Amino acid sequence: MNDAFLFVDLPGYGYAKVSRAVQEGWWAVVEAYLTDRIPLRGVVHLTDARHPPTEQDRELQEFLAAVRVPCIHVLTKGDKVPRGLRTAALRAAREALGPVSPAAIVFSAETGEGAAELWRAIEAVLAAPPRRLAAAWRGRGRPESD
Repeated sequence: MNDAFLFVDLPGYGYAKVSRAVQEGWWAVVEAYLTDRIPLRGVVHLTDARHPPTEQDRELQEFLAAVRVPCIHVLTKGDKVPRGLRTAALRAAREALGPVSPAAIVFSAETGEGAAELWRAIEAVLAAPPRRLAAAWRGRGRPESD
């Protein structure tokens, strides 16, 4: 972005129709990237506002909290959720992700809703100094779920 920072799209989340073995292979790539990238400042974790976060979303949040990677949680497709149901969507996300979940931003690429708030959150994360992440996690695999 303007030669100032990079966005990196990591594999393994969403609705990919692949085997658990392939997903585990993706997780190894994601884990290595998140624990070894010294200039990494944070993660923008996208989930669909129309659906509660998945178990994979929860595992990612637990991992990010464990290795102290700042995270911005974004509920995408906000325009598809009626305004009266937004609070319920935010509550469902919070309940699904548990205490490790950061506050979520409702976002819509269609309407631009949440864009200014998201950019402010990204700028705040970028303002923090880079840090060595908790490489001690490496090789432990996905976080265990309750």
